[in-house]
Amino acid sequence: MEGFHKLVVIKRLRGDLFALPQGAKYRELLLDEARLAARLGHPNIVQTFEVGEDDGRPFLAMEYLEGQSLSRVLARVWRAERVLPVELALQIAIDALAGLGYAHDLTDFDGRPLGTVHRDVSPHNVFWTYDGAIKMVDFGVAKFALNTHETEHGMVKGKLTYMAPEQARGQAIDRRADLFAIGIVLWEMIAGRRLLHAPTQAASLERLLFGELPPLTRIAPDVDPEIARICSRALERDVQRRYLTAGEMRADLERVLIDHSPRRPDLAAFIQGLFRDERAAMAEHIRAAVAGHGEPVTLPPSELPTRISALTHVPHSSSS
Repeated sequence: MEGFHKLVVIKRLRGDLFALPQGAKYRELLLDEARLAARLGHPNIVQTFEVGEDDGRPFLAMEYLEGQSLSRVLARVWRAERVLPVELALQIAIDALAGLGYAHDLTDFDGRPLGTVHRDVSPHNVFWTYDGAIKMVDFGVAKFALNTHETEHGMVKGKLTYMAPEQARGQAIDRRADLFAIGIVLWEMIAGRRLLHAPTQAASLERLLFGELPPLTRIAPDVDPEIARICSRALERDVQRRYLTAGEMRADLERVLIDHSPRRPDLAAFIQGLFRDERAAMAEHIRAAVAGHGEPVTLPPSELPTRISALTHVPHSSSS
């Protein structure tokens, strides 16, 4: 029977990191991610097919996603002085929350909650495929109960401008830290600008911890007040006043969209129109690779989710 081909993305440690004295620590961090990835199976989370080692270096074989990170989509929209339709922004947040809620609720085989927290929710780690799917990627700094490599006390992991205040302070965090980050992402998609961007990291931190977080209605006065309320609740500095679960925030957003929820083809049409040339160029690049000898193909870093290094053409065959 004729064989078939599958494209996968290989995520592995860079050689320079592996060679460092602390290379063993980086190796354990990747293995921690692999342990979690092996448990994650949800339509709104990138799928991991295999975890293995090559010459002592661990790797993850993951599904190849044809599309762009939300950060690249927003950058292109804003450069063109366009706006992301509000209904699409809400659907993106709803889908991202679906994936996060699944991860947050994940349990061990004995039913014990793993207490998973992504810790790096940002537009860079929300992936928008050309067929209209939204996927959470890069659980590389996730906190969960099966971690074997403990984070140093007080160490801050994640992107400062998408970080909950308690996370920036190095305090204990839970799922509500991810919901604060989703609140920032939603605010920015609708406002058409960054929320916490400042000239320096120190200034960004000052704004996060002590500055005013402007209500969405001030930047987008025509926005539905209910959307602004949802954003404000997600962005509460006091964790007790924030959303408790992803499902709770998602339900509020779905109620807003109940009469005009976009379909997946609507999401697909929007991103395809923005990246038509890039999509065609990548398709040609892949066709050329598959027509060759099937060796791993290194892709430009800008085309890949965070820290993913190569696209591999994997031939599959079966016989009757």
